[in-house]
Amino acid sequence: GRLGLKLQRPPQHRKMPKILSGEGGSFQEKRDGMLPNEVVLYNESDQYTHTKDICTMCGSIGAKEDGYLLTCQQCAKSYHSYCVNKTVTDTMLRIGWRCSDCLICEGCSKPGDPARLLLCEECDVSFHTYCLTPALEQVPTGPWRCSWCVTCVKCQ
Repeated sequence: GRLGLKLQRPPQHRKMPKILSGEGGSFQEKRDGMLPNEVVLYNESDQYTHTKDICTMCGSIGAKEDGYLLTCQQCAKSYHSYCVNKTVTDTMLRIGWRCSDCLICEGCSKPGDPARLLLCEECDVSFHTYCLTPALEQVPTGPWRCSWCVTCVKCQ
């Protein structure tokens, strides 16, 4: 029969990576800084696979609680929370989540100046130190939490 096909292509200015056969019908390869092609082949009559998102990291659908995926609000790639080592928080559900490839400053909406881009330890929201209110002079040492995730020590 005909095959359903999910294909994501890298930008035209990059060379196409070689595609390798993987487990479970998924094909992918990563090369030094190149975006991989992601291809999933399945039978068109397989309505279960056709209606499911697949984790970009491990290539599986998962079952029950393992089947819940975080989807990047920027690139729409999906990941199991355990594949990206994240616990889903109320802030993520409220404002969305971005994968590490799509981090931008929530203050100025720009991705530049990564040395001054702070990443919230809980929800992965990021801000430049100078886009915070009040602005920070330096990158703090240790963990940092955004204003949505910070909790008053006295209120706990």
